[in-house]
Amino acid sequence: MKLKFTYFFFTLSICATVFLSLANSNGRAAAQNAGNTGAPGDASVTCGGCHATSSQVQVSIDMSLTDENGVAVDTEYLPGSTYDLKVMINSEMGSPSAFGFQLLALKAPLNENGDETSDYTEISANAQKSFASTPGRSYLEHKGASSTNEFSAKWTAPEVGSGPVSFYFCGNGANGNGNTQGDNIACSRVELGEKKVSSVNTIAGVSEIRTFPNPTKNNISLELVSQTKVTSQLRLMNLSGQQIENHQVALNTGENKININLDNYQSGIYFLQLATNEGMITRKIVKH
Repeated sequence: MKLKFTYFFFTLSICATVFLSLANSNGRAAAQNAGNTGAPGDASVTCGGCHATSSQVQVSIDMSLTDENGVAVDTEYLPGSTYDLKVMINSEMGSPSAFGFQLLALKAPLNENGDETSDYTEISANAQKSFASTPGRSYLEHKGASSTNEFSAKWTAPEVGSGPVSFYFCGNGANGNGNTQGDNIACSRVELGEKKVSSVNTIAGVSEIRTFPNPTKNNISLELVSQTKVTSQLRLMNLSGQQIENHQVALNTGENKININLDNYQSGIYFLQLATNEGMITRKIVKH
């Protein structure tokens, strides 16, 4: 299933000059140190003349999240999982020649303020991650006026217990004439719930789990038996619970052995966490 969005046009809350500069610069956060996604805590600018008043160009905006198997995420995210994120600005009328956008993800229900969750990697060449110190947030946004209407990145969901995540995003379709006439803005937002696993320390269909050697000086192995072939998420966390590694691991039917190299980490206590849609296991490991 595709994510379902409610589209709306910012006729009052985004000034025309805001998104004109957005389309012709390195993004609103990078160029103007501001967030204009419509999220709680972002800037709220009102003025009479906006791009969205144009009758020459009409655009809508869409966002999609898909997992490693290409399955669309429609209602819930799996904590710690990495998804392919795409933002598309669709031309509904006219022929925009340049496109820009800005996206913010918050760990909170829709219309409530919260901490950002901005673990973006493999960002497309026409996009970037930018920090705006005024709201104190990081945004995914365009990098210069883009001739293509699609932007992409990988987004890693937050840790277990983060609760709902809300995405706020706005985009601009511009005709490139140097003024606000013939341009258009669209914004949208969506909330994803946190997928609950069956147990914090069991995975249905996975057994005979052991880590060795433990304690260890450099390498440690996780051995287990899986009843089915399944994709899992392997995370390494420090004693404070901060995630320091995150990998997707394909478990095969039968015996599995996963090797983890700890050479780059100091001596101390760490936690190894393996999660699937059927549950999660956590093991404490000690490095000498």
